Amino acid sequence: TAPITLTRAPGAASWGQVLYAANVNPASRLSFATVMYGGGTTGAIDFRGDALSLDHVTVRHATNAGLYTRNFVQVTDSHFELNGEGIRFQFGGGGLLRRSIIRDNGVGISVQNNSGNVCVDAMGNYWGTTDGPEDVSAAADRCNLTTTNAGAGNGVAPDVMYRPWLSGAPGEGAMDAGRIAAEQFWVIAD
Repeated sequence: TAPITLTRAPGAASWGQVLYAANVNPASRLSFATVMYGGGTTGAIDFRGDALSLDHVTVRHATNAGLYTRNFVQVTDSHFELNGEGIRFQFGGGGLLRRSIIRDNGVGISVQNNSGNVCVDAMGNYWGTTDGPEDVSAAADRCNLTTTNAGAGNGVAPDVMYRPWLSGAPGEGAMDAGRIAAEQFWVIAD
């Protein structure tokens, strides 16, 4: 009933970041909060702990990533808008994202230095358009997929499973029907 807003004073410079350092709490959580104008060198929310849960969190106007993580995060019912990057998974960081809005960022989701061979599960999110995210890579990735998508939504890196996506903001549209095409020995049922 009383959401939290972390932001800068009007007209002030970006302020830094919310840092979850390693070895703090193995089950960290941030809920019903808005984080705006974070200017940390990695992200407005920088997570380095064991596991983080974000629900009903809005991150806007971050200089770099809205969320930067090196470990597992679970994100539900959240918004990442108008950031340098929506979410950056670094050094094997992975996650599960559901019913969230990822739009109007420089890049929606980036996966960098994926030494952990992680497949980020980002199915069932809204990418800013009805035709889903932009995925131009046709190379086999950690998700065992070689698909591409010419959507006009925020871009995604390889190693992100995004299909099916929401055709509208959560609660306002239907899930994309998707197509099943057996490219490998298994198929994601959507």
